[in-house]
Amino acid sequence: MRVRPIRLGVFGSLMVVASVAVPVPAGASCVGPEIGLSATEVVAGDTITVSGSYFFVGCNDTSAPGEESPLPNVPDAGIGIVFEQGGVASTLATVDAGADFNFSTDVLVPLTAVPGDAVISARGANGTPQQSLAIALAGGGSPGRDSDLPRTGGSVAVSLALAACLLFLGLVAGIAARRVPARH
Repeated sequence: MRVRPIRLGVFGSLMVVASVAVPVPAGASCVGPEIGLSATEVVAGDTITVSGSYFFVGCNDTSAPGEESPLPNVPDAGIGIVFEQGGVASTLATVDAGADFNFSTDVLVPLTAVPGDAVISARGANGTPQQSLAIALAGGGSPGRDSDLPRTGGSVAVSLALAACLLFLGLVAGIAARRVPARH
């Protein structure tokens, strides 16, 4: 079978036109900001270090073939470090990212923090990354076990012994009442 040169020429021309007419898409790879905490379980009043990476303004890493390179990114400023628990948020610090788009700052866990879950976030121009934080009881442990809270109530063993004695006395009184003859 013989291929006609005209068909082959038309097919080849269409391939060249298609490869030139389809634009090359621009690519972007801006990384969102991230934070890390020096500790994930603390008590109210502890100091922890909050570290952040990739805190810059905008996303200037895109360009199409033949275009000038984009302007360099600008470090983010006025990043709010926020503690949030039970729907209540409080700003612990405000920081600026360095030329490397990173920051590190020490913050005090609010004295009003209660045992349970909380969140630390960093509110920047390109996002608000957050990390979970567990607030523990002062002195460690849980209520009623190995904590600084005063013990209340009695011992279970003493309560059971007292209940057994009362039950025994009730049985003795019931038996004695049946043996005593009724007076007329």
